[in-house]
Amino acid sequence: MIKYILMLSAGLVLFGSCTGSFKEINDGFYGLTEDDLRQDNLVVGSPFPNMMRQIMYSPNAGEYIYQRTNTLSVDAWAGYTSWTWSFSANQDHGNWVLNNDWNNHCWNNSFYNSGRVFSLGLDINETLATYGVVDGEQVYPHFQAINNILIAFGASRVADQYGPIIYSHYGEEMTGSNFDSLEEAYDAMFENLSEAADVLDDAINDPNGVASFTAFDIVYGGNLAKWARLANTLRLRLALRIVKADPAKAKAEGEAAINHPQGLLQKGDSYTMSGDGRINPLYSISVAWGNQATIGASLAAIMNGYADPRLAKFGKAIDGKVVGIRMGIDLTEGKANEYSPHVSMINVSGSGDPYTILHDAEAQFLKAEAALRGWNAGGSAQSFYEAGVQMSFDFWQAGSAAGYLESTATPEGWVDPMGNTENDIAAMTDVTPKWDESLTNEQKLEKIITQKWIDGFPEGYNAWAEWRRTGYPKLFPTAINGSGGVVSSELGFRRLPFVQSVKDNNATGYADAVSKLNGPDDVNTRLFWDVAGKGNF
Repeated sequence: MIKYILMLSAGLVLFGSCTGSFKEINDGFYGLTEDDLRQDNLVVGSPFPNMMRQIMYSPNAGEYIYQRTNTLSVDAWAGYTSWTWSFSANQDHGNWVLNNDWNNHCWNNSFYNSGRVFSLGLDINETLATYGVVDGEQVYPHFQAINNILIAFGASRVADQYGPIIYSHYGEEMTGSNFDSLEEAYDAMFENLSEAADVLDDAINDPNGVASFTAFDIVYGGNLAKWARLANTLRLRLALRIVKADPAKAKAEGEAAINHPQGLLQKGDSYTMSGDGRINPLYSISVAWGNQATIGASLAAIMNGYADPRLAKFGKAIDGKVVGIRMGIDLTEGKANEYSPHVSMINVSGSGDPYTILHDAEAQFLKAEAALRGWNAGGSAQSFYEAGVQMSFDFWQAGSAAGYLESTATPEGWVDPMGNTENDIAAMTDVTPKWDESLTNEQKLEKIITQKWIDGFPEGYNAWAEWRRTGYPKLFPTAINGSGGVVSSELGFRRLPFVQSVKDNNATGYADAVSKLNGPDDVNTRLFWDVAGKGNF
């Protein structure tokens, strides 16, 4: 029976977003009754492992998708990665020239294609509606809560790339005006995350009759408190994202998240994927394929300047030093091959290495910024900042951070390893690891965001959004701007334009989405939280 139920689950994944006949497809499958399907909670729980994997989509033999969505896009724009290959003769994302194929992957393969976050989330919702209700009562509210957390997690990533998205209307007729504005999507995500944390809190406080989630949980092993803490941390992340656009709402949502009974992520609560069919795509891209993703110059320069021991965990040293490469230098065919032996690969030993999508220390850095802004965060900005640095050192197995937190070292500049001096550039900042209470709030924020950025490697989705929001860390501008002046070398892309399939298949919805952008559908239009001309304080 279990074998057949697992076969059923696999079939549901293959059907993807074909959810309209979900119940009809499954009724009578191999003669199984609804009671059979509910056995050990399998029918409602078995889709969850795949759902958890989809937050960062990279199937075995599909590493090229991650390459386009991450290392050639958000990870590079965040300053984490670059490359030594000639993909398109200085006319690609490293030179602020949009590659429509790469952009298509960012939209479709990350979130909206069949079998990704949104379609799987909808499948789970329909499964819970069909098999999770007994005598009119939902018996798996905590399963629903975790599904809503995962959908909001995935949605926030795509929303912060494009702006208006299909979120609250997902699963309805796909040819109408069904986009949420980014503000509306954020409001829905705040509500979903808040409700999910409360539902999980109820299950934790009254566990009698609560169905076990352990067999389906490849992230937290069935620990509902960790899921609640993830929901609250995501809520705080999004609250700070909108702080310049709507300070009052940001404060209200942020303080509610911080002071929720289950609190924020603690040490050991990182959202990490390993095993269970999960692969680390960076091994193929950076190692097996030959430096098609390398350490970025900004990351290496800042961390080498600090003598930061975590850098050795990020990149493989060359003659005792991790060497990055500046985004956008001349990588026409011959020159690209010359750079490859002189730039550090990402330090991944095999495709089975764990991959972390959200780090536990982020919660401390979020609280540090909240405290800096005068929110009720339960402590001082300095205490949370220093706790975050130590928690990051613990995660990366870098030892004690005590000496590092006393350091007044500053970032390095970047020197072209091939001696092409036109690419050399001086350090962009003199920010140090040591906290100094006499500094301005702006200077303190730079410290917080810089350390949060270091800790978050290599996940560029959040880092790129934070760079657009705050301007930190201060990254090297692209060396060669191939956009012909359309895109600023310093500001870069502010968003990604909607892909052609949206225009072709949902013309009414596309027109509605553009009307909610507050600007043209191009890379220079800022999202509502990316407020131009307004300081961080």
